[in-house]
Amino acid sequence: MTTRRNRYSGHNSFSKNIKDYIVPIIGGILILFLIWSLFLKGGNKAPVNDENRVGIAITKDADSGASISYAGGSKRDISEVKALYKGEKITVSSGRVKLSDANVSINLNKLGELKYLENGVLSLYSGEAWVDTNAAIDMEMRFVKLKIPANAHISLSQNEVMSTIYVISGNVEVSNLKGKSTVVKAMEKIEIARELASDEKADLELKKQPIDSFFTKSSWFTVNNGESYVNSSNTGSTDDKTGTGSATGSTKTGTGKTIKSKSGAAISGKSKLLTFSNLLDESNVSSNPISVSGAYDTEEVAKIEVNGKIATLNPETGTFKVEGVSVPNKSNDLVFKVFNKDEELKEKFVYTVYYEAGASGTNGGNSGNDSTFKVNTFEVDGSKFAFTSPTRESTYTTFEDFVTIRGYVSATGIDKVSVNDFVLKSFDGKNWRYHARTDYGNLANGTNVYEIKYFSGETMVYKNYFTIIKKDNSANTQTTTTTKTNENQATGTPTKKTEDDTEEPVRTAD
Repeated sequence: MTTRRNRYSGHNSFSKNIKDYIVPIIGGILILFLIWSLFLKGGNKAPVNDENRVGIAITKDADSGASISYAGGSKRDISEVKALYKGEKITVSSGRVKLSDANVSINLNKLGELKYLENGVLSLYSGEAWVDTNAAIDMEMRFVKLKIPANAHISLSQNEVMSTIYVISGNVEVSNLKGKSTVVKAMEKIEIARELASDEKADLELKKQPIDSFFTKSSWFTVNNGESYVNSSNTGSTDDKTGTGSATGSTKTGTGKTIKSKSGAAISGKSKLLTFSNLLDESNVSSNPISVSGAYDTEEVAKIEVNGKIATLNPETGTFKVEGVSVPNKSNDLVFKVFNKDEELKEKFVYTVYYEAGASGTNGGNSGNDSTFKVNTFEVDGSKFAFTSPTRESTYTTFEDFVTIRGYVSATGIDKVSVNDFVLKSFDGKNWRYHARTDYGNLANGTNVYEIKYFSGETMVYKNYFTIIKKDNSANTQTTTTTKTNENQATGTPTKKTEDDTEEPVRTAD
């Protein structure tokens, strides 16, 4: 009896234990099932809960393609969504996509990437975007921040090295990432390179240029009805409208000739101490007066005059600017005088610019017969011929004995690049490089100026200059020199070349 009672008691105890634990066990299983459903089965699905959110509407053509990227790394094809929300990014793979709300309409071109930041600001990460505003908005690019007013029309272009803003109408405040700012007016553009983005002492005024005819005749300008905004806008100030072209005039690339002053002394058309950011010899300008800006040798130059006007110098950045230079005639000679700190004249040279709306004749003593002008006309944008190394500016100061100059050409149709009249075999249609070394004989202490020419066939369509100011630790003074490698060849100076950077001479008819 005792044995049977113990067995019965044990059976009751086991049954009681099962009843006590069955509810927690079932609950645990349900919780695990819910976790598995949420994180495993739904892990590849993009967030789709768009209720109670206000986004920017997306529309596209039938042939256009794009995708939306989410914070978790997932993507959805644009055909599955109707709007872009904060924290998301849209990438256009083909065609164009339009984004719009009550404040702004944006036309995002192929390969464009646009982010809608959590703070409500739109940020262009790459590609081209055309922006039409109904109300004032803020936007960002990689290297700048923009304050865009209502009823403005602008075009933005962003790549790895440059943020470019074209203002068609309106006045846009452009700031670098350190807060240095300027106002870009209608029919002006500005380019901000990567290193300028974090420059606390940057003078963005020097970066403004007139919009050129290369842009205004582009398919991108046409498809966005840019001409209608030009005709209805106030073109703003005439400052800075010079040099490499305009919306109403073509660029005229000149020969860098040497002409005579009234005294009969020869005046060189190319400076050894100055380089220009917005001026070419024998170029066409779009307005009167103009502004001239560029870089100078800070150790050799203390004063610059242009037709009697004194330039503003910035010794910290090595840049200068002179405003209000009058160009009233069809042909205008700009007489530059460069002085050192002792007021000694170091250089005197002349650049000639043409103003189609000017009076007949010249302000520099040349013949007033307009038929004698023989200037090849090329509609180019200087921003398409950029330096990328060792700096994206046109002047570089160093103690080094070996400097590689690199550039990038985004203009179409360019098939040849030369430096100091030597063709670069390293040019691949987009990128080029040139080695300057003391043991090559093409780099010396002082100021070294390298003339870069860009050709389409046998026609030179553009040229710019890169300056290396080489300092010598062992010397207290510098000898200013302009180095040309073809002179080394003529004198028999041995020149070493690497296999992928060999050069051969080219003859150009300047």
